[in-house]
Amino acid sequence: MKILLASTFLIFTLFQISCTEDNNPCDKDGDGILSRDCGGEDCNDGDKNSGIADADGDGFNSIACGGTDCNDLDPTTFPGNDEVNDAEGHDEDCNPSTCGQTRIDADNDGYGANCFQRINGVDVYSYTGDCDDNNAAIFPGSQVCGRQGRILICGGDGFYVEQLCKTCIVQPNGTGVCLN
Repeated sequence: MKILLASTFLIFTLFQISCTEDNNPCDKDGDGILSRDCGGEDCNDGDKNSGIADADGDGFNSIACGGTDCNDLDPTTFPGNDEVNDAEGHDEDCNPSTCGQTRIDADNDGYGANCFQRINGVDVYSYTGDCDDNNAAIFPGSQVCGRQGRILICGGDGFYVEQLCKTCIVQPNGTGVCLN
């Protein structure tokens, strides 16, 4: 029995030593995290940037480890988290098509943007009624001068509807008046 225990101890010790050398079969990517094959937590031992299944401890495994967490280095980002409407475009719920429920009305006209997001590096705003949330005089029904011969009427969806107008006069508040 003593020989069996001594042999087991020797094999285990040699295994531990082999897993701490530079060319480590238990840490092929060299990130310091042992692979799952060696009893460690590294689910992707071929990539230094992905290792522990839930590195940020938010309860969701990283995509690299077969999970659904789109940013496993941020504990405030995981599927199903409440999306926050923030100027940084931070995606809290791992769904780039959603926006927060916070309503933004920068010009305090009662209409405003209810959604901001950054998609592929481009800022995208969705508005609830307001066609220009930086000008309180522009809201659904307001008019602004468009290209020559056109006037733009703010629709209730935040987009302008273009109509013909022979002469459009820009008002000091940024709105327009059509003279036909």
